[in-house]
Formats: sequence, structure tokens, C-alpha cells
Amino acid sequence: MGCNSGNKSKKRSLLLFFFLFFGALLLAQGIGPLVFDLAGQVPGTHLLAYAKLVSQAEWRDSELQSALRQALLAYQQQGDLTQLTQSTQRLLFPSSCFLKLRLGEDMAWLQHPVDVTLDSKWVGQLGSAGLVIPHIEVGTHTLEYDSPVTQLQRKQVQLHQPYEILEVPVSLSRAQRTVTLSAQPQGASVWVNGEKQAGTTPLTLSFEVDQNYQLAFEASGYNRLETSFHVSQKGSAVAQSFALVKNPPPGIPVKIQREGKVPSITPLLEWKCSDPDGEQLSYDVYLEGKLATTTQATGYSPQNLAYGKTYSWSIVAKDGHENQTQSVEWTFVTPELPPTFALHISSEPEGAQIWMAEEKLGIAPLTLDLPAGSYSLEARKDGYVTQAQEVQLGMGQEKDFERVPPALNLHFELEKQTFALHISSEPEGAQIWMAEEKLGIAPLTLDLPAGSYSLEARKDGYVTQAQEVQLGTGQEKDFERVPSAQSLHFVLEKQTCILNITSYPDGAEIWIGGTRFSTTPIEISIPAGTYNLEARKEGYITRTQSFQVEAGKENSLRVTLEKE
Repeated sequence: MGCNSGNKSKKRSLLLFFFLFFGALLLAQGIGPLVFDLAGQVPGTHLLAYAKLVSQAEWRDSELQSALRQALLAYQQQGDLTQLTQSTQRLLFPSSCFLKLRLGEDMAWLQHPVDVTLDSKWVGQLGSAGLVIPHIEVGTHTLEYDSPVTQLQRKQVQLHQPYEILEVPVSLSRAQRTVTLSAQPQGASVWVNGEKQAGTTPLTLSFEVDQNYQLAFEASGYNRLETSFHVSQKGSAVAQSFALVKNPPPGIPVKIQREGKVPSITPLLEWKCSDPDGEQLSYDVYLEGKLATTTQATGYSPQNLAYGKTYSWSIVAKDGHENQTQSVEWTFVTPELPPTFALHISSEPEGAQIWMAEEKLGIAPLTLDLPAGSYSLEARKDGYVTQAQEVQLGMGQEKDFERVPPALNLHFELEKQTFALHISSEPEGAQIWMAEEKLGIAPLTLDLPAGSYSLEARKDGYVTQAQEVQLGTGQEKDFERVPSAQSLHFVLEKQTCILNITSYPDGAEIWIGGTRFSTTPIEISIPAGTYNLEARKEGYITRTQSFQVEAGKENSLRVTLEKE
């Protein structure tokens, strides 16, 4: 009885299971196989949510389950697995991520808060303390940063999984603003932080905002204007105007000396002038209507004037702002032609060229007629030291038309010009010869007149070497024998000698100083000196022998070997 009751209960449970299972399949309308196919392709949390829909009637779905069912049906029609995964992630885990924004290390200059938007929605301001944005969905989002002093920046970030906390460093660039600089007057040159800009005002430039700049303006006839400049925030192009102050021109130059005759043929023309701002002035000096010189001094001595002539002159004063003021025209009269005086010039040896400044006057002996005055004359002759003398004419001296002895005499006693020659040799100690005259032992220094020389270096055991040297061509006399003296260096080669080597028996290998030469009998060329020789022959004892080779002699050596 009891067994029959148990069997009946089991049969009823089995019938109920089949009824519910097949009923669920009918209600799922094909979702069951779809979910089965997604196994291994989607996260487990997604698959579990889909499985609940398989055994549940659609009319019993919650709002979330209804949305999941619609996502599955959309996948069934379109086959877009990525879209299904993203949709399911947003439905199951809404707004579960965080973004932590912080300013980069290079943003210490930023003093303004930065407005931050996430997917076009304002979410707060980023400052030195950073900014945390909570409740963000998994997926791709667009951040936007903006402030009055930085350029607008957009950046995309990717949140890959629920509850992810993503740190985002933020580095922004300074914003720039276009500014048109104007000046009164226009056409002024512009400097920004000491760098001259191309073009003149009005001048359009770009400036970084929240930066301090030093501007300078210059215009002809105006004082230089220097000022600081600051663009506080970004925005549309603006114009900024600056007024320069006009610079007053120099005063009128005033002549100092009187009109009329001047006492010298090279008179000193002097004037005075001042500038209202105390600036340094320069002066153009005009003589006979032509520019003679430009100077910052207030005096000028014209040269090459004629005697007994009236000259006109004037001054134009100029400042550093292209302002200028011209004086009236003045005149002066040079003295009448003075008498000349005889000067007889001689030299030892004769034939020296006589020069005054850079003008050649003639060859000594000669007589000159010169006006009264002081003269500096030079006597020049090849191979001799140039000599200069001062002479004064007209002091208690009468003109000598006949050139008789009362004429003033000027005599030059010239010294032979010598040049330093430093001679060295390698090795040192070579004898230096010129022709058959021994000059000394190298190293040595000689003082020789200008000319060409043939010198020889001689040393025992070395080949005599000869060299030519030219002194006095583009070379100044070197009294101190300093490094500028001309140098001559001899590098000597060792003298070689003929050495005949024989042995008993013949055919021995000859080694000298570790070098194999050949087998005996042998004739070799070798420098003079002392050597160690080895003679080797198979079946014989190697023989070592010291020998000396002398220069200028016949050298021979015989080696006798003993059998082993």
C-alpha cells in the first residue's frame, strides 16, 4: 500500500517537470537555443541573466529583463555581438565607474580652475586638488577641458569593466590671443621681449594669455617707449594702442672762434651744441658745401687747405632719433703763403730713400725747400734699419736761396738690419757650417743680415745635410730672439757602411739585432755603430759575436762555427 503511494507521487512529479519544461520552451519563443549558442562568447554574468529569461514568460519580465530580452532579439536579427555585450553591460552595471582627473606636473603655472564636461555635460572644475567624476558607465566617453587661459582640449577615455577607477593626467596648452598693436605715430618698429619684429605698426601678433611681455616702440623723431604688456584671458582679436612722445631736436650749433684769419694752415674749427634731453650728439662737418667728416667731438682740423684762401663751413647736429639741426654758415681765411727754408739731407751709406709720412721725397743726398714748421722724416734702405728724425725749420733761420752752408743739414747714419735665425737639429749637437766657416753647435741662434744663405749640418756617423734659407722677406728684426724668430731644423740620417760577412763553413744564417739578413757569404749596408751578431747553421753550434762598424772604412767580419 505504501509502495503504491510513493510510486504515484513520483509519477506526478515527473509529469509536472515535463509540463513546466516544455511550457517554458514554448514561452521562450526560440530564446533558449540562442542563449545556448552564446555560452563562451559573453561574460558569465551576462549568460546567467539571459538564462533566467528562458524559463520566464515575457509578461512577467521586469523593466531590466524586458530590456535584456529586446537586446537578445536585436542580436538574433542583426548578429552584432559587440552591441549585445555593450548593451547588456550598461543594463546590468549602470554608472559603476570613476574618473580621477589631476593636473600634470607641467601645469604648475595654471592658476585658473578648468571647466570639465563629460559627454557634453558639465561635471565640475579641475584645480590643483584634482577632480573625481563618479557614476560613469562602462564604455567610451569624451572629456572636454576649457578655461579662460588654456586652449580647448577634447580627449576620449575608455572604461572597460564595472567599478573601474581610471586616473587621467591632464596637460593643457596656454591659449593665445591675437592683438593688433598700434602706435602714435604709426609706422613704429616693435620689439617683444627684446626681439625686433618684422614689420611696423599697425602690427598684428599672437600672444600667450596670462603671460607678461616687455614691449618697445621706436619711431623717427620720437623717444623710445618701453612698457609691460599682459593678456589676461583668451578671446576674440583685440587692438591696443600706444602713444610715443616726440623727441625735441638738438639746439643750434654755435661757433666758438672769431671770423677772419686763422693762425694755421690746419686750423682747429670748434663749436658748441646741446640736446634738450642731454643725449649724445654726432656732427656732420661741411667744408665748402661738402661733407668733410662725421664726429662726436666738438672740434675738427681740416687738412690740405690752400694758403690765403677763404673757406666756408657749417655744422649739422644729429641725435639718435633722426632729428637734426643745422647751423648758419661760417667762414675763415687761411694765412698767406709762408717763406720756404733749405734742408740738406744726407745718409751713410748714400742712396737712402727719404720719406715724409707716406710720401717719398727723393734719394739722399738731396736738398728740399720746405715752409717753416716741424717735420718727421724717415730714411729707408734695403738691408738697413729704417731711421726717423724730427727737424724744425724757420726757428731763427733765414731763407737760403743759394743753398749755401747756412742751410740746415740732416744726416742719417743707418745700421745694417739683421734677422734672428734659430737653428736646431735632430739629434742635437750637429755642427752648423756656412761655406767653410763653422758657425756653432745646434741648437743656436744667429743674427744675420737680410739675404739668402746655404747652411750645412754635420755630425759624425750621420749624412751631412744642407738647406737654403731666406732672411728679411716679410720678417721684422727680432732683437729679443723671441719665438717669432725664423727657424731652421735639420733632421739627420745615420750614415750607412758596407759590411762583408763570411763564415766557415759557408751558408750560415746571419742575424743582427733580431733581424735575419741572409746566408754567408753576404754584403750588407748598415749604419756605423756596435752590433751583436748571431750565426746559425744546422749541425753547428750557434755563434754570437759583438762587432763594430766604422764609417769611412772597409768593414769585414769572419765567423767560424763549430760542429755540435
